[in-house]
Amino acid sequence: MTEHVIMKSKMAIAASLLMGVLYEIAFFHGKIGISYLLFVSVFYLVFFTLNRKKLFTHKRMGMLILFCIWCLSLGYFLYTNPVFYGLNLLLIPALMISHIVLISRESRIEWQHWSFIGVVIGKIFGSIAFSACSVRKLSQYMKSNVHHRSYKVLAKIIAGLLISIPILVLVTTLLSSADEKFSEIIKMMPNTFGDFNIVEYGFRTVIAFGFAFILFGFLHVIHQKSSLEQLSAKTDNMFSIDAIISLIVLFSINGMYLLFIFVQFKYFFSGTLQSDYTYAEYARRGFFELVFVTIVNLTLLNTILSFTVYRKSLLKYLLKGLLSLLVVSSGIILCSAFLRLSLYEDAYGYTFLRMAVHAFMVFLFIVFAYTLTRVWIDRLSLMRFYIITGLLFYSIMNMINIESIVVSKNIERFESTGKIDLQYLSQTDEGIEAMIQLYQKSPNDPQLKKILSEKKQAVINSEQPWQSYNIQSERTKKQLTSLRLK
Repeated sequence: MTEHVIMKSKMAIAASLLMGVLYEIAFFHGKIGISYLLFVSVFYLVFFTLNRKKLFTHKRMGMLILFCIWCLSLGYFLYTNPVFYGLNLLLIPALMISHIVLISRESRIEWQHWSFIGVVIGKIFGSIAFSACSVRKLSQYMKSNVHHRSYKVLAKIIAGLLISIPILVLVTTLLSSADEKFSEIIKMMPNTFGDFNIVEYGFRTVIAFGFAFILFGFLHVIHQKSSLEQLSAKTDNMFSIDAIISLIVLFSINGMYLLFIFVQFKYFFSGTLQSDYTYAEYARRGFFELVFVTIVNLTLLNTILSFTVYRKSLLKYLLKGLLSLLVVSSGIILCSAFLRLSLYEDAYGYTFLRMAVHAFMVFLFIVFAYTLTRVWIDRLSLMRFYIITGLLFYSIMNMINIESIVVSKNIERFESTGKIDLQYLSQTDEGIEAMIQLYQKSPNDPQLKKILSEKKQAVINSEQPWQSYNIQSERTKKQLTSLRLK
């Protein structure tokens, strides 16, 4: 048994070091492209190899999360959307950690409860604590098996290096500032060793070992049960709301919404506006406030449905009626926001943010439709539906390439109105491809020629590592290099 544990620990150490090196190579050598997909592939290959004899739980939800992880990491290889690029840097690791914690438990976890987030965070801190404990035990083992005098000498050498390195950096910086000749010698030192830079490679080594340090602990603690996991199954009855309180809240809010909807039908849906505003100006006013109000309504619906206690059947059906009215009111408010945004796009053009908000509102329509069903069918779970549809919605958003839709919509608007925002188009690869097509049709546009010339020169002068390889970016680069500007 002991030999088996030792062998397992050795494999975990080797796997952690391998993933630490790959982590540094994938994410710290320029813009991320295909390297994210490669890292995720190798990570799961290593994880399932180490745990090939384990029985995994929550397989259906685990497969869904794994599918979403693949979609998001594949986006770095296929597209160049800057918004998803930044969001997914944080979201993919969060999904990977949550996925592994979920499927690695021998007992079931109520993943739809908020306490599951606490379980995941606990595993992260537990990983650091486990690795630190392992390092301490290794130090004690070395101390007991190495000659005491040799151990003390080794400890002093390490301590001396740790103290001297920051002092050397500070002193070297000051001396370089004081003497120009000395500064030139210091700058030439890395060239003496070719491309080897001690500071850079030292930093990269720290990153690799730091990731390996945390991963080693994580691979061990995921199979340990915590008190938070037991708490996750006991959160249903910790809080309750009296039905009368819910009724008063719903009566007051629904009354305000009915008044607002009356105004909307009078000024907006009927096609007659206040004389002071054009359609575009009216669409601009209060759009985000309406979307925010809709999200507040959704939160209120979820809270009342989850925590309200019914003592009388009359109160129950009255409450369900008011909840249904709130859902319908929210749907009408959402329609108002949808129409406002459509008018605004017609006046000012299309952007990624506006198209994404459009898609988000469609998602909210689906959520409200399910919530209305849940009002009358008590056994349905809201949080499960919200999480599953949210993951699928976001993954689909990553896969459909919204930037391409935005560009085609702006080109259609340009052909009908003659208006186009070239500066916005130049920010994305899809936009640059569209600008190349526009230039081939009308090569005499000076602004278009100037932007394409700058982009072409930037592509010629740039060199990207293999980690940054991206299909969309590579296609745009080829079109720019072959473009002949007159």
